[in-house]
Amino acid sequence: MAALTKGDLSQTHNADKLLSLSGGAVGATNLVFGELGTDSVMFLREAHIYRHNYQILIGLNDQNVDIIKANNPKYFTTNSMCEGGDLGCKVWSTNSPLDFGTDVAAGKTDAESQNWYTTFQQILSTINFK
Repeated sequence: MAALTKGDLSQTHNADKLLSLSGGAVGATNLVFGELGTDSVMFLREAHIYRHNYQILIGLNDQNVDIIKANNPKYFTTNSMCEGGDLGCKVWSTNSPLDFGTDVAAGKTDAESQNWYTTFQQILSTINFK
């Protein structure tokens, strides 16, 4: 927590932004785009918030993965080993999760992913510690 208060993201797991909330709470957000290698595609925003002796975890997982894949084809490639349907076989291209994270934060991706990204910002803005 002390590192976050000083603006140091190095002590947080894949943090992309620092949070400074009311009541002395600090934290960091991160983007999670998959688990267990490149075959897994997910869209999860997390916040780890620290206040007093507590850690609060908040997450927003977009369930419309196939819509985001279809609307953002430049970030994905087809897994040749896949036996599922078209979009189910789409996996991240090399470096694409990092590029997508930068682009979604800059407003350069489709409406669905932008809605997911900004909804999380709206959720965070409602947090008010006294």
